[in-house]
Amino acid sequence: MTRSIYSTYEKGKLSIRYNETLSPRLSSLHICIGVLCPWTCMCVPSVSEVIRESTYVYVWENRIEYNYPYSCLSCCCSPVIYDNIHVIYYDRSVMQQVTTSTICSSVILSSTSSSVCSTKHNKVESECCGFVCLPCIFDPEQVASMITTVRDRRLHYIQIDTDMIR
Repeated sequence: MTRSIYSTYEKGKLSIRYNETLSPRLSSLHICIGVLCPWTCMCVPSVSEVIRESTYVYVWENRIEYNYPYSCLSCCCSPVIYDNIHVIYYDRSVMQQVTTSTICSSVILSSTSSSVCSTKHNKVESECCGFVCLPCIFDPEQVASMITTVRDRRLHYIQIDTDMIR
């Protein structure tokens, strides 16, 4: 039997509830990575632009999906861009708490009730290993609110559906 979180509100139709724009800080992050790791070519403006255009955070009705692509040099000395897509369904423990951090305009997903990121000595510190950080979000408060609202609505819907089956 499949997990009920995979189902959709309308059979066969899956909808995006929110699509987040990423912060201009993302280009600054690419420059930093490119300077520290030159083989990534991420400091090359054309490469950074393609990567930025491919970066997204989607809040679907039953999951979040995000892509933070990266690049590296190929054997022909030209940059190759790889997508780095992740999906997290709302019934996973890492989705229990959704918070924000001012560090790089981040949205933090965690499985604990304590804050995961802190601004101690200007660095991100993990208080546990069960978290996901989505950096460079244009409006992290809005994204966190949307994830929480859609997640809670979805989990409530699944509970009602499960109760009706019993």
